[in-house]
Amino acid sequence: MSTYITGDNNDFNVKMLPHDVKVKDLSDRNRKEFTITIIGHIELKGMVCLVPPTVEMNVTAFGKDLGRIEGDLDPGVLLNVDVAYINGYIKLYLQSGMFVRLEYDLKAFENQVKKDNVIVLTF
Repeated sequence: MSTYITGDNNDFNVKMLPHDVKVKDLSDRNRKEFTITIIGHIELKGMVCLVPPTVEMNVTAFGKDLGRIEGDLDPGVLLNVDVAYINGYIKLYLQSGMFVRLEYDLKAFENQVKKDNVIVLTF
């Protein structure tokens, strides 16, 4: 998770981005490994294949393994989330045959809403 500290003297601000993505290119151009962390507490870790467009991933929340998901990226894989202090949805899907997008809308900790829709992988 990317964290930034700014400030000077004895007054500092710490900011953590709502999501962090790490991608590992494999020798096979058809597959990529990824680790996505959302709000610092939900982790999606797995592999995306372009042909056929599929995803296999393990889901962890607050350090607890919630299980393995396998699905079709076209039309997309939807995770409805209802874990301690966080609820909403997370979706991974294929756009234009070459971009894997992450979309999420989560309510976390005291009704703070975190939304985003970003490209996380490119083939």
